[in-house]
Parts: sequence; structure tokens; C-alpha cells
Amino acid sequence: MTKIMECKLIQPVMVEKKDTIVTVAQKMVAEKVKHVIVVENQMPVGIVSMHDIVTRLVAQDKDARVVTAADIMTHPIDSLEESMSIEHAFMHMVKKNVFFMPITREGKLVGLLPFSNQVKAGTC
Repeated sequence: MTKIMECKLIQPVMVEKKDTIVTVAQKMVAEKVKHVIVVENQMPVGIVSMHDIVTRLVAQDKDARVVTAADIMTHPIDSLEESMSIEHAFMHMVKKNVFFMPITREGKLVGLLPFSNQVKAGTC
């Protein structure tokens, strides 16, 4: 059985809980991503997406210079340990209806596993 650790992971774009949404949005633009992983001590604690910024900040007329990632992040987020099988990861991603899964080593974020044909086939 193929383990997640054998797969090529995507380097996640990370922000801290204390980062303002201005900082978060600037990082998203610079990195050309639609979401960032919120970490605390290198452990994934949430995710902020463009949708979160629109619905939880802009639509509610909040100040992006004051509101932090912790204030609007979706949490908790699921993650899987890199020692798990790719088959388990696939089933978990299908069940949760997600296209990227944070992967950890001893609780610390090491990358994102993308939902792909290789993951679906159980190979990397």
C-alpha cells in the first residue's frame, strides 16, 4: 500500500493566526492562491479562503486592517499524518468533499496532498 509520504506534496502557503486580513490577502495575491493554511507553532489550525474574506469580512463591512486570520478562518480543519495510506487519504477527501488535504508529520504541517487521478488510483 502506498503511503502519503511517498507522494509529492504541494508546499502550502501559511499565515499565522495573528496576521491581519490585509497581510493574508497580500500573501494570497503574491502567491497566486485562493486559500492559505493558518498555523500555530507550525500546526494547522484553520484555513482562510477568498470566500471567507468575502463573506466574513467584506460583506459584514469589517476592517481588514484589524481583523485577523483567527477571526475569520474556517476551523478546525482536518489533516492526515504522512504515514497513512493514500487509499485512506482518498476516501477521507471524498467523504469531506475537499480538493486538498493538509498533511502532517507529528502534528506539524509538511504539505498539501492534492486530489488527483494518481490519488484516486492509489498511486503517486
